[in-house]
Amino acid sequence: MIYQLSEDQIEKYKKAGFIANTVLHKASKLIKPGVKYLEIAKFVDEEIKKHDAIPAFPVTIGRNEIAAHDIPMHEDQREFTDEDVIKLDVGVAVDGYVGDNAMTVDLTKNYTELVQATRDAVHAAIKIIGPGTLISDIGKEIQDAIKSHGYNPITNLSGHGLAQFKVHTYPTIPNYQTGSNAKLEENMAIAIEPFATDGNGSIREIQPSGIFSLLKTKSTRSAFVKEVQTSMTKFNGLPFSRRWLDEKHGLGKVNLAIREFQLAKTIISHGPLVEKSEGMVSQHEHSVIVKDKPIVTTLHNKF
Repeated sequence: MIYQLSEDQIEKYKKAGFIANTVLHKASKLIKPGVKYLEIAKFVDEEIKKHDAIPAFPVTIGRNEIAAHDIPMHEDQREFTDEDVIKLDVGVAVDGYVGDNAMTVDLTKNYTELVQATRDAVHAAIKIIGPGTLISDIGKEIQDAIKSHGYNPITNLSGHGLAQFKVHTYPTIPNYQTGSNAKLEENMAIAIEPFATDGNGSIREIQPSGIFSLLKTKSTRSAFVKEVQTSMTKFNGLPFSRRWLDEKHGLGKVNLAIREFQLAKTIISHGPLVEKSEGMVSQHEHSVIVKDKPIVTTLHNKF
């Protein structure tokens, strides 16, 4: 397959990456003991809006063994503590073109090496990106970097392709060497996303979920269910937070609507992903356009 990107599309990827990186760093500096998860989530939403962009997905806040997909719900009272290692993942879309990046904030001050493992891994992977690079070689770089710090890569989480209004698409980029012959192609937009752990290196999904994606619309007799569905369609297939719907339509209406859509299988949920052995987890992520000299769209603030 030949991947084509116009200069305009590249600029939109770069703008999305710049905003995502800027917001990520501003938000990370606010993560301190006593601050509520919800404060961070609302801050991220507002900052993205100030840049005339939209979230590519709800900002995720993963504490300790929670690797991904955890978000604050409506009126969530959880606060950060000095026992937390926090993964903060921010995505931004500009005309649907996605910038996706993440970093880890260690409030314990005891997991410096674990945090450094994924930081080193993402940069080691970026160094070999180019047209024709074996995806398995990227996995090897990530695996080797993480192992060199004495930790394990999470093998059932991976990097991924990016496309207009798509946060996860081809190719999948495992965080370990697979031996696959699949290669990167010029103009692919990808996210390199290593996770490291002192656990066994595997995750499982738990519930409840606050993140959903609308697969298709359905006919409904209920006026308020129809209103909720109309709000869902405005995300253009991107993952959304049920909190956004709760704040607009109320908890009761959203509960009924989600139940109806789940029964009809027109939406899917993305539950929190937890390291199976409850190991501590770190994460770093950058978005890249594959070129002979790759364009790291989210590399504006070092982390």
